[in-house]
Amino acid sequence: MRHFLLAAATAATMAIGSANAAIVSFTEGARPLEPGSTKLGDASASPNGTDLDAGLGGSVDRGDIINLFGRIVGSEDVFNFTAGNSFDFNLIPAPSGNSAGVTPERGPSPHQIFFKFTNTDTNIVTTFVANASTPVGTLGTLIAGNYILELDMDPDNRRRVALYDIQVAGVPVPGALPLFVAGLAGFGAMRRRKKA
Repeated sequence: MRHFLLAAATAATMAIGSANAAIVSFTEGARPLEPGSTKLGDASASPNGTDLDAGLGGSVDRGDIINLFGRIVGSEDVFNFTAGNSFDFNLIPAPSGNSAGVTPERGPSPHQIFFKFTNTDTNIVTTFVANASTPVGTLGTLIAGNYILELDMDPDNRRRVALYDIQVAGVPVPGALPLFVAGLAGFGAMRRRKKA
């Protein structure tokens, strides 16, 4: 019975943890403010970049989401955040409907953006490349850790300007997992009763 109660408490804790998920949205630099977002200053290429997770209590946890709507010209945009769990990196449509993923704003093609994630705990670097033809959706899943995210356009010159609409989304606990754990605990309790 004690094991059943422990499993039920664990399942309830996991369900509550995912219910407390938060969403924060930012519009970076000179880009017009996207609906429902907070304005950030220009994300210059400082060593540590602009902090993105302060509105989440300092960490992207299960179910938490950071939406970022930016505009990149000639220099790098640099951000940082902490991921308490694994997370998905997504291209998303902007709330205004004016852009989605990577959208050319000015200048000759290509408008290709490199999204470089450096996990400063493990020194693992993961780079995703997207352009105007890359569909919205998940580009990849990364592990927990402290991250510096560097965005750079290629070719890099001031004649090309692009908008980017990205999301860092903490991988949530599957909705059925707490029920599955409780069910396993119930089977275990029934099995012990039959043996007795």
